[in-house]
Amino acid sequence: MPPLPLCIVFAIYPGMTQLDFTGPHQFLSRLPGATTLVASRDGGEVPSEGLTFAHTTRLADVPDCDLLCVPGGGGALRYLGLHGFTDYRRGRATHGATCGLPLGVA
Repeated sequence: MPPLPLCIVFAIYPGMTQLDFTGPHQFLSRLPGATTLVASRDGGEVPSEGLTFAHTTRLADVPDCDLLCVPGGGGALRYLGLHGFTDYRRGRATHGATCGLPLGVA
């Protein structure tokens, strides 16, 4: 039986801890049937700890996903409260996690 498709979205933001993104991304992208997408509130470039992650998808343009991952970092709680991110979570992600902070899908 082939693996079920699994859509995983990584919602990244300026100032995130890059290892909290790259570690889980490397692991989850290798799951059979998984596809990953890197998104940010505005799309485009996202600076973090001396690195710049380019060509991210605008979060509002991301289709539904099965798992929403938000890396940790100094701005994680502030990012979770941003209007565009909250709108995305509402009804689009079936599961979510971020460094021990559950993402309720209201």
